[in-house]
Amino acid sequence: MSSVNADLRARLAQVDMSILELKLRLKSLEDNRQCIQDQLDGIVYPILTLPHEIMSEIFLGCLPSPDVGSVEGPDVTKAPLLLLHVCRTWRDIALSTPHLWVHLYLDLQRIPEEVGVHGLEKVMADWFLRAGACPLSLSIYNAGNPLWAEAIRAALLHHAPRLQSISLSLPRSDFQRLANIGAFPILETLAVDIPFNDVEEERLEIWGTAPRLRNFVCGEGAGHCPFLIPYGGLSTVTCDSLSPDEFFDLLLCTPSLEKFTGCVRDEEIVRLDVVTHGRLQTLHLSDGCYMYFLRLVRLPAVQNIHIETSIVTDECPDIISFLTRSSASLRRFSTSVRIPLATDWFSTSMPYLTDIELWSPNPDFLLDFFQKLDRAQDQGFLPHLQNLALRGFILDVVNAPLLQALTSRCIGDEESSILRSFRVGGLLSDDESQTAALRTLVEKGMSVFIGADEV
Repeated sequence: MSSVNADLRARLAQVDMSILELKLRLKSLEDNRQCIQDQLDGIVYPILTLPHEIMSEIFLGCLPSPDVGSVEGPDVTKAPLLLLHVCRTWRDIALSTPHLWVHLYLDLQRIPEEVGVHGLEKVMADWFLRAGACPLSLSIYNAGNPLWAEAIRAALLHHAPRLQSISLSLPRSDFQRLANIGAFPILETLAVDIPFNDVEEERLEIWGTAPRLRNFVCGEGAGHCPFLIPYGGLSTVTCDSLSPDEFFDLLLCTPSLEKFTGCVRDEEIVRLDVVTHGRLQTLHLSDGCYMYFLRLVRLPAVQNIHIETSIVTDECPDIISFLTRSSASLRRFSTSVRIPLATDWFSTSMPYLTDIELWSPNPDFLLDFFQKLDRAQDQGFLPHLQNLALRGFILDVVNAPLLQALTSRCIGDEESSILRSFRVGGLLSDDESQTAALRTLVEKGMSVFIGADEV
């Protein structure tokens, strides 16, 4: 019996010894861990030393680009929500930066119906609460779910005093529910769109009153503009499809208009006299636009003209007559239409041009153009030209005159007389002397691009 007792005591002593060894080992590991943690805590990361004001500006630079007419949903993988999940300091800074929360994009197709109207209203209220007193921007896309129609109306009513920008892509029935919704005292930008298959002939009136509205965008979903354009104080209008007479009405009824971007449909013109607009500075006619209506347009203040169309017509005389009437103050001219222009016309009709982009110019025209562009040949030809781009042009056609002209434009008495960039879509010759000449131009400060058809 005593031998058994002694054996058990010996075994117990061994276990106690093992426990003590493990405790000592654990204590050593804990001490080592604390030492490492102290070293980590002592490290100062440079970004954490920046003032909160600087961090706020950095965070604002992380926001997705708020393109007018685009609609996304809040995304935890992007700012500002992403910034809440990095560390406590970043979360505090993000929540105390109101401008991070002024833009809200809602794709209602992505929101489960279980959220309900009240849940959606709470999401919007919580988001905009973080924006403090800043003006708000709201974009909503609804594919036709009637559940959200009343929520949209309620949101616009509730936030109307603070909304500076609104973008809505909704079915016609949702827009009809917004009739006589009220006043939007600080609204400056309105973008609207109706799905193509939901368009009717009857035009919808833009709801409410917006005395500060300056920018109107009608999206590409409709085959024609489904809204009555809110004329008055507009300065920029983007509309995918207007009839010629609607475009004339826009010019006549919007005296403060400065920029138009869009397409004019192929429809019969009722008007016979020329329409003049004295303030329009930028005219961008998009692809698919018919140009014959231009014969009845005069824009004496226009500075930027971009004509982009793949439609091949016999409308070049209409374009030329328009440019002749409207180009005295023109600074930038870009066209994808192969217009039969003469080089003398550039000097007489566009004396102040700084930027030119031409598509598939005639080789004979280019030969004459580059000869006149050479200052050794003509000091007064396009004296202010700074940027020249050619598309669909093979460089080998006029290499010698081109290089002479570019070289003569590398120097000048004034900054405004120096050609800063030359871009051409085409193929570069294998002639090493030509390549060396172009490198010399680059060394002198000119930006030179030669590549495929893209410019």
